[in-house]
Amino acid sequence: MGMDFTAFMAHRLDASEIFKFSEELNAAVHSFPNIHRFIDKLSNSTNALSPMWTLTPDYIGGTTHLQGPVGISLYFSEKVCHFSHYIRWGSFLLDTEGIQSFLRGVSYDLTTFFKAEYAIYVPDSGAKESIIMDFIWDDENRDMEFIRNWLAAHCGPPKKRIQEIYADREYGWESEGYYIDDFGDYKI
Repeated sequence: MGMDFTAFMAHRLDASEIFKFSEELNAAVHSFPNIHRFIDKLSNSTNALSPMWTLTPDYIGGTTHLQGPVGISLYFSEKVCHFSHYIRWGSFLLDTEGIQSFLRGVSYDLTTFFKAEYAIYVPDSGAKESIIMDFIWDDENRDMEFIRNWLAAHCGPPKKRIQEIYADREYGWESEGYYIDDFGDYKI
């Protein structure tokens, strides 16, 4: 079993605002240029899984799931948005001009819309850092400050570059660490 890409970011949307957000994603191509560029890129190279954004409440976990085209998934807890995609974690870490650039662009559009200060990248499984996924469900419902502090206390400081998470080993590689993206290179 491999690791997939995930990003976590703060949001302050209530249920009605999440619904409006899904409608805007379906209607306004120009409002989210990086998201639509990513969708267009994958739609041309793969079979798009869903042509529209669909909203589904998760009554057991206490989250709301917004499923988008080409495998984009957004899970909203009360305070955190968890963005995931089936793109492999290792590809995100190493393909800086392609996959990493596209997924960072999607994360940038999301953090900008949510007025979040940063996104945190961790794998979806298989690493200590992926434990933070448990903090967004109903029974925990933590915020990004808690998540950031937990990562610092249990996993050390964030990496200075995304590629530093990739740790080459004699018989493969491991994911070691996390990255906090403030999108400083996007803000001019």
